[in-house]
Amino acid sequence: MKHTVETYSRDLEAELTFILDLMQQHWCIRPKLAIKVIAGLVVDCEYDRQWKRTLKRRLYIDPARISTSRKPLNLARNLARSYKGNVKFVYDRKNTDPMPVEAGLYQKMLAVELQRVGVSYNHLSVEPALVVSVDFNIEGFAHKGQRVWVTATNENTYKKPALIARQFAAEISDHRNTCKECGIGVAPLIYRAKGWYEQYPQMGSRPLPDAVEQYLHPRLAKEARERMTKEGIYESSTG
Repeated sequence: MKHTVETYSRDLEAELTFILDLMQQHWCIRPKLAIKVIAGLVVDCEYDRQWKRTLKRRLYIDPARISTSRKPLNLARNLARSYKGNVKFVYDRKNTDPMPVEAGLYQKMLAVELQRVGVSYNHLSVEPALVVSVDFNIEGFAHKGQRVWVTATNENTYKKPALIARQFAAEISDHRNTCKECGIGVAPLIYRAKGWYEQYPQMGSRPLPDAVEQYLHPRLAKEARERMTKEGIYESSTG
């Protein structure tokens, strides 16, 4: 991967700071964020099952579980169950010594364990990955954000920092609009864009998309603005 934990964290924080400035300007609130980027692994394994069907598996190795449920022995047993069919699969729940999150070492250990459980594979690779999460706090209410896995194949495309920042910010925007604890009672943007008012009358007020929504969802915000302006059903903006 070209990105490291440090460079991805830096770029993601820069993108989110810009969006937070926008939220503060138009919403008069600034959500507090806890950005976390850690190193993980992604395993790709291709093998022929006993009934001659090729199977491809992709498994993500969380560093917090690399010495327990995701250690090479357990992963090999997991793959053996798919490889052989009805095989009794028992986790080794004993904690081993902490393993470094190192792709080459993990691949060598996994290859040994696969041989022990009788799995003959066509392809096996272990690559570094990043586990990205952003928890946030709005008006004193803490929320656990989603987790995203970034790999070498997507770090410069649909999971580059700028797009992931928008993804996390969109989650914050949705909570700000609809959450029962920290929201302000605004109908989701998709409902405003599609005109689903009679079907969902409980979804709150219907303001035109504000500057934050226009930045995060330009096409959907444009559709909502055009529909609501044409139908003349919008209420005063919250931005």
